[in-house]
Amino acid sequence: MSLTAAIMALASATLPAADSVAINRQVFEIYRPYTRTMTSTSAWERPIFSSEINALVRQWRRVTPRDEVDDLSDGDWLCLCQDWEPSRFVALVTAKRLVRTGTVEASVRINLGEGTPRTARLMMKLEGATWKIDDMISSDYPRGLKQALRDTIAADAKLRK
Repeated sequence: MSLTAAIMALASATLPAADSVAINRQVFEIYRPYTRTMTSTSAWERPIFSSEINALVRQWRRVTPRDEVDDLSDGDWLCLCQDWEPSRFVALVTAKRLVRTGTVEASVRINLGEGTPRTARLMMKLEGATWKIDDMISSDYPRGLKQALRDTIAADAKLRK
């Protein structure tokens, strides 16, 4: 590959500034509820996930045990926690990488206001005019939130039999 071709390939893989700003804004909105006293709305009930994750959530909710906690219902998916300090909570995009047109990986540093900050990689997918979470890789979901949903659906379905 010539130097010119390599430069052109790199330039075409650059995230457009408008998308970069939109992703920063969307991640801010995703985490804004943590900066104030939250309602009882669970992460999976919010309109922030891709259509694929929403389909997995619907499937998961159909098999979720009624009287016990499963692997996905015992903590908050987005803050990777059960408790946080709203007045000191901060989520900051530290890096973005264009994966392909319409898909960006955003690295996020999550400070709960106390304790060690956490990190997550959000795979953001453009659906319509809105960037949605299409997967989340973190210490809680090392193989991704989608895979955690699939695994939990399978485990919960076995319990129902």
